[in-house]
Amino acid sequence: MYTKRSRMGILDRFKTQPKWKHPDPAVRLAGVQELPEDEQDVLAEVARTDEDARVRRAAVSKLGVVAVLAAVMRDDADAEVRDEAAGVLLDIALGAYEADEPASLAALDALGTLPAAAAQKQFVLVAKAARRETVSRAALERLGTDQRALGSVARRSEHAAIREAALAALVDPGELAATALKSSFRETALGALERVTDPTALRAVATRGVNQAAARRARAMLRAIEEQEAAAAAAEAARMAAIESRRRAQRDIIREIEALAAAAGEAGAGERLAVLEARWRDEGVDADAELLAQFDTAFQAAREALERSNQERAERERQARETEARLAERRAVINRVRALPGDAPADAEAALQAEWDALPGVDHPEMRQLQADFEAALRGLERRRREVSALNERIARAGELAAALETVAADEQFPRTRELRQRARRIRQEARATIATLEQEPGAHEVVARVKSADEALEARENAWRELQNAESEKRKRRAQQALQRLTDLQKLENPTLKALDRALAEAIAAETELDQESGNDPERQELREKLAAARAALQPRADELREADDWRRWANAGVQEQLIAQMEALVNEPDPHVALRRVRELQAEWKTVAAAPRDRAEALWNRFRTAMQAVRERLEPVRAEMAAQQAGNLARKIELCEKAEALADSTDWIATADALKALQAEWKTIGPAPRRDEQAVWERFRTACNRFFTRRQEDLKQRRSLWAANLEKKEALIARAEALAQTTDWEAGFAELKALQAEWKTIGPVKKTKSEAVWQRFRAACDAFMERYRNRDAQQFADRVARREALIADAEALAAEVVNGPVEGLLERVRSLRSGWQQAGQMPRDLLRPLLARFDAALAGIIQAVPDVFRHTELDVDANRRQLESLCERVEKLAARQPQAPAEASPVSVLAHQLREALAARTIGGRPDEESRWKSSEYEVRAAQDQWQKVGFVPEPVAAPLAARFQRAVQRFYGDRRPRGRR
Repeated sequence: MYTKRSRMGILDRFKTQPKWKHPDPAVRLAGVQELPEDEQDVLAEVARTDEDARVRRAAVSKLGVVAVLAAVMRDDADAEVRDEAAGVLLDIALGAYEADEPASLAALDALGTLPAAAAQKQFVLVAKAARRETVSRAALERLGTDQRALGSVARRSEHAAIREAALAALVDPGELAATALKSSFRETALGALERVTDPTALRAVATRGVNQAAARRARAMLRAIEEQEAAAAAAEAARMAAIESRRRAQRDIIREIEALAAAAGEAGAGERLAVLEARWRDEGVDADAELLAQFDTAFQAAREALERSNQERAERERQARETEARLAERRAVINRVRALPGDAPADAEAALQAEWDALPGVDHPEMRQLQADFEAALRGLERRRREVSALNERIARAGELAAALETVAADEQFPRTRELRQRARRIRQEARATIATLEQEPGAHEVVARVKSADEALEARENAWRELQNAESEKRKRRAQQALQRLTDLQKLENPTLKALDRALAEAIAAETELDQESGNDPERQELREKLAAARAALQPRADELREADDWRRWANAGVQEQLIAQMEALVNEPDPHVALRRVRELQAEWKTVAAAPRDRAEALWNRFRTAMQAVRERLEPVRAEMAAQQAGNLARKIELCEKAEALADSTDWIATADALKALQAEWKTIGPAPRRDEQAVWERFRTACNRFFTRRQEDLKQRRSLWAANLEKKEALIARAEALAQTTDWEAGFAELKALQAEWKTIGPVKKTKSEAVWQRFRAACDAFMERYRNRDAQQFADRVARREALIADAEALAAEVVNGPVEGLLERVRSLRSGWQQAGQMPRDLLRPLLARFDAALAGIIQAVPDVFRHTELDVDANRRQLESLCERVEKLAARQPQAPAEASPVSVLAHQLREALAARTIGGRPDEESRWKSSEYEVRAAQDQWQKVGFVPEPVAAPLAARFQRAVQRFYGDRRPRGRR
C-alpha cells in the first residue's frame, strides 16, 4: 500500500519541466530565448547557475537587474559571458531598455569595477552617449584628468553641458587644438579655439576645421596675429619717420619766423609769433645747436620788427579815435531828433538845431551824409506832428460812435423796432470803418475795445431775437404739419372714431389760426395753411355722420342698460351664491359693451346699475371671503412649488432633477385657481424656473455630444498615428512617439459609452504591435541590414553580368548608387560584414575591370585610387623617416643619455623649440594624410588591405614612443 508521500513522488516524475531546466543545453538555450523579459528572477538564476556558457550568455542578454549583471561580470568563468554582462550594463548606463536614472547610475558604478583601461573606455562611451545628462556627468567625473578621454567627450557628447564641463577640464594644447579642429558643435569648437595659441594649430583649424564658425574664428585669430606683427614693424618705421618729421617741422618754424619779420605790419603777426614760439617749445626740444642759433636770430629780428609796427599803428589809431568821437556827437544829435514824438514842443526842436550848429567841423567824407540825415530827421518830425493830429481826431470820432452804439444797445425796443435796427446798422458800418484804422495805434486801444464791445452786444441781442423768431415759426410749422398728418391718416382709415375726428379737426383749426397770425410772405407757410383747410373740409362730413350715428347708438344702449339693471336687481333674491357671483361678473362684462348712453341719462343709469350691484355683493360677501381664502391657499401652494422649482433650476444632476420637476408639474395641475391678480404672475414664475433647468439640460447634452465627438476624433487620430508606427524601423523615435501618444491619450476626455471600449482596444492593439516589434528590434534590424546588403550584392552581381554581355546605359550612376546604398546600409559586426564586403567588392571590381574607361577620372578609378593610396603611404613614410628617435633596442641608460643631449641642445643652441615646431607641423601633415586616406575612392579589398597595413605601420613609426599630446 503506497503512502500519500510516495504517490506524490511518483507523480512528480511525470510533470513537464520548463525548457530552461532541461538537461540538453540547446533546449535550455531555446527556453531562455523564449522566456519573457519580465521573468527576471528566472533569468538571474540561469545567469548565475547554468553550466553552459551559451545559456548563461543568453540569460544575461535579457537581464535588467544591475546587481546580478555586476556579479556575473565580476565572477563568471567565461569571458564572453562577462563581456555580455558588461555590454548590458553599458546599455543600461546609456539609458536603453527604459532604464531609469538610479539604474543607469548603478550600472555606471558596476562598470567601474572593470580593469582601469576597460572602465575608462566605458566611462567615455557613457559620457558621450548617455540619454540622461546626470548619468553623462557622473561618467565624466570618473574620467579624472585623462586629457585624451576628456577631449573625446568634449568633441562628441550628446549634451551641451557635458561638452562644456569636459572642455573646461581640458588643459592639453594638443587636445584643445584637436577639439577645435574636429568638433562639429559650434560652442565647443569656439570655446576650445579661444584657448589655442599655436599659429600652426590655428592654420589647421582655419583650413580643415569641421565647424565653419570655428574655422572663421581661427582665420580671424590668424589675421590678428599677423596684424600684430605688422603693427610692430610699422611702429619702428614710424619712430624713424617721426624723428625726421620733427627736424623738418623745426626748420619750417624757423622759416615762418623769418617770413613773419618781413610782414610784421600785417594783422595778427604778434599772435602768429607767439604760436610759433609755443610750437618751438614743443617741437624744438631735441634741436641741434645750429638750428637753435638760427631760431634765436630769426626770433629776435621778428620781435624788433613787431615793436616798430605796433608804435606806428598806435599813432594812426589815436587820430582815428578823435575823428570818430566828433562824428559820434553829430550822430547822437540826429538820433535825438529822430526820437522826438509828434507832440513834442517847438522849443525842443530849436534847442537841437542850436546844438548842431555849435558843433566843430570835421574833415571827413561822412560829414555830407550826416548833414543830409539831420535835415531828413527834421522833416520826419514835422510829418509825425501831422499824423498825431489826425489820429486824435479819429479817436474822438470813435468815442462818439461807441456812445451811440451803447445807447441803441440799451434801448428795450431793440431789435423789435425796424427804425432802431436800421439806425444800428448805419452806426455799426461807420464804427467798424473807423476802428479799422486805429487797430495798430497804441493810444486807441481803449476806444477800439469800447466800440467792439458795443458792437458785439448789439449783434448778440439781434441774433438772439432772430433765433427766437425762427424757433417760434418752426414750432408753429411743426404743429401745423402734425395736425395735417393726423388729418391725412384719418382720411386713410375706413372707420375712424368720432373722438379722433373731433380732436384732429380742433387741432387743425388751432394750427390755421397760428399761421394766420404770423407776419411775412412765406410760401411754405401759405402752402401748409391751404393743405390744412382742404384736409379739414374733406373730413368734416364724415365727422358729422359719425356724430349722428353715435347719438342713435347711445339711444339704443339706454334700453339694453335698463334690462341689465333689472337683471342685477333680480340677483338680490338668487338662492345660489355661486350662480349670483358668476352672473354679477357676466353682467359687468355686458355693461362695458353698452356703456355709452345718452348724455342726459348716462349718469342716472350707471348709478342705478352700481347700486344694485353693490347690494348683491353685500349679500354675497361671506361666500366671496371663503373663495378668497381658498384661492389664497392655492396661491401659497403654488408659490411653494415655484420655490422648489427655482431651487432645482441650477442643478446639474440632470436625470433626478428632471424627474423631480415633472412631479412638481403634475402636482401643479391638481391645485385650483389662485386670485386673478396673482394667477398669471405665479404661473410665469413656475414656468420660468422649469424652462431654465430644461434649457440648461438641453445645452449641456448638446455640449457633451460635441465634446464626445471631438474626443473621439482626437483618439481616432492617435490610433492612426499608433497604427502607422507598427511598420517603422526608427526604433528610438518610434518608441518616444509611442510614449508621447500614450501620455496624450490620458489627457483626452471621455467619448460616447457605446464607442469607448472599441477605440481603446484599437489603440491598445496598435501599441502592443509596436512594442512586440520593438522588443525584437535588434534581430529584426540585423536581418533587415543583412537583407539590404544581400540585395545590393545581388544587384551588383547582376550588373556585372550585364556588363559582360554588352554596354550598359547609365553604368556610372548605377554603380555610384550601389556604393551609396552600401554605405548607408547600417552598422554590422566586423566578422559578419567581412564576407559580404568581399562579395560586394568583387562584383564592383569585376564591373570596373570590364569597362575601365567608363570609370576613369572618377572616384571609381581603381588605378588612380591605388596610386593615391601609395602616394599617401610614401608621404607618411618620409615624415616618419625624418623623426629623430632613440634606438629601439637601446638600454635605459642610452635612452637617458639621448634625452640629456636633447635637453643640453635646447639650452645652448635653441634647437629644441625649432624641433618641436617641426614635429607639430609634421604631425598635422600626418593627420591630413589620414583624413585624405578616408576620402579616397573605391579600391578592392585585396588591393587596399596591404596598402592599409603599410600606411598604419608608417603612422606608428612616425609617432613611435612620442605620441601626440592628449593621446598618450
